[in-house]
Amino acid sequence: SMADTIIKNDKSDSNPTKPISFVTIGDGSVHNAHFLSAFNLARHARFRKKHCPVVFGVSDNGLSISYPTDGYADYLFSKYSSQSQGTLFDSGSRATTDRDGVPIFKANGCDMLDVYDKTLQATNYSRKYSAPSLILYQELTRRFGHAATDRQHAYLNADAIDSMAESDVVASGIVQAA
Repeated sequence: SMADTIIKNDKSDSNPTKPISFVTIGDGSVHNAHFLSAFNLARHARFRKKHCPVVFGVSDNGLSISYPTDGYADYLFSKYSSQSQGTLFDSGSRATTDRDGVPIFKANGCDMLDVYDKTLQATNYSRKYSAPSLILYQELTRRFGHAATDRQHAYLNADAIDSMAESDVVASGIVQAA
């Protein structure tokens, strides 16, 4: 699995067996009170210099079930970010930092190597510093409806549905690896 590979390839000062929490949500769930409470609590823990080793992974496919999110996840986390061009951490990773010191990594969700790299950087950071981090997986393609009962044709045109279904990130990853 990806997690096993990340643990085995961890070259940082962090202990690869040190547990962290990994929370994943979709871009529509950034409005959810459970996520907002958890993220704010992690930010508060960071502010108070308390241990809180958690990585938040936000998948942004541009749709929240049946309505377009129009880049709101990027806007939301950019709003939290400092104005700096990025912070270079000990591990050589680049991420913007929110105003409470939580690094925000952004990965192209259609680029398997970028997803792997940013996930490794975020998990290394959270392990090493026992602190929260966030990964925004951007530009993801939702290949199928939200659920088996989803009626995509009610809110997407046929061309958009066909284009999303034809997207194949696994084939793209094979080309990248070759």
